[in-house]
Amino acid sequence: MLCNKCGGVLSVIRIEKVPKDKKYIDYERLCDVECLKCNKVFYSQPYDNGKRINMVRKITRKDT
Repeated sequence: MLCNKCGGVLSVIRIEKVPKDKKYIDYERLCDVECLKCNKVFYSQPYDNGKRINMVRKITRKDT
């Protein structure tokens, strides 16, 4: 993915763990990504399926 602010490359910095009450195959994990050029962080991006950028939902420390 590329940053919509500066065109830099987005790097995954955190991946949400699958909750224990969910099946891995049915759960779409989210991740946080950071632009390597401008350091802007985008929270709650799709990790498992190639969807567009999501609205922001910060992953809490408990989820990681």
